[in-house]
Amino acid sequence: MTKRSPIQRMLGVSIPGLLVTIAAWSVCLSIDIFIPIPEMKITFWLSWTLIAMFGGDLLYLLISSFIQLKKSEWGNKLAIEGPYQFVRHPFYSGLIYSVTGLIAISQQSWSLLISVLPLSIYWSWLVQKEERSLVKQFGKRYQDYMKTTGQFFPSRESLKKVAEKN
Repeated sequence: MTKRSPIQRMLGVSIPGLLVTIAAWSVCLSIDIFIPIPEMKITFWLSWTLIAMFGGDLLYLLISSFIQLKKSEWGNKLAIEGPYQFVRHPFYSGLIYSVTGLIAISQQSWSLLISVLPLSIYWSWLVQKEERSLVKQFGKRYQDYMKTTGQFFPSRESLKKVAEKN
């Protein structure tokens, strides 16, 4: 197994994933221009409430993930606290759901909102190589973690485990 640098461990599959995600968003915005899809009809206050929710979620995921990765020595130890107790890939989750949500609300675009479905499938396929590498690195511990923690969206088990801890 080749040893990955801290930057490679931190970035994982994010560069190709980010490029495809940006391309998907661009396609959705182009569809909105060329095909007369009705805009979202959201009130000003609901729009700002959703933007605050998606933005807050994104900030939490990015900042707390970064803190947990630093504590885990940039992937040398298995990170399972903070957002990692809910999802295995909080950075990617933030990109798929929070950033897409922010753009969809700000552009009033149904097609952007719907893009979450194919993006989730794409990212799920994309992280398979990264997860195989993590299984090699952490063995049964990571396999057990995979069984109880969702890839991008919290599993019932992870929510239950956190609720029982508190």
